[in-house]
Amino acid sequence: MLYPIQNIQRNKLDISGIWDFQIDPNGVGESEGWFHRLPVARPMAVPGSWNEQYEDLFDYFGLSWYVTRTYVPQSWRGEHIFIRVGSANYLGTVYVNGKEIGSHEGGHLPFAFEITDLVI
Repeated sequence: MLYPIQNIQRNKLDISGIWDFQIDPNGVGESEGWFHRLPVARPMAVPGSWNEQYEDLFDYFGLSWYVTRTYVPQSWRGEHIFIRVGSANYLGTVYVNGKEIGSHEGGHLPFAFEITDLVI
C-alpha cells in the first residue's frame, strides 16, 4: 500500500501525536468499553513503540489500547474517508466512535478501512 500524499485529488489529516495508552494484560478492554476511554491512561507518542517509551514496558508484548480524539474537516462532506494505520505489530483492531470497523493481522504492514458512514 502506497503512502498517501496530499494532492489536488486527495486530502489527508495526520493524527500522529500523543495518544492515551494502556496495557491490557487481562484482556478486559473490549468488554469494559476501553474504545471510548481508558481507565488508567498514560501518554504515548504515535507513531512509536511502547517498549521504548516506558521502562516498565520494555518486555511487555501483550494486548494494549490506544485512544485519541480528532475531527473530520467539514470540507470532506461527500468524500470517501479512510483511516490508515501505518504499522501495527502484530494484530490491530480499529474502533471509530465506539464501533469496531476492522482488524488486521501481520507485523509492521500498513492497512486502511473506510469510515465514511461513521464520521459524517
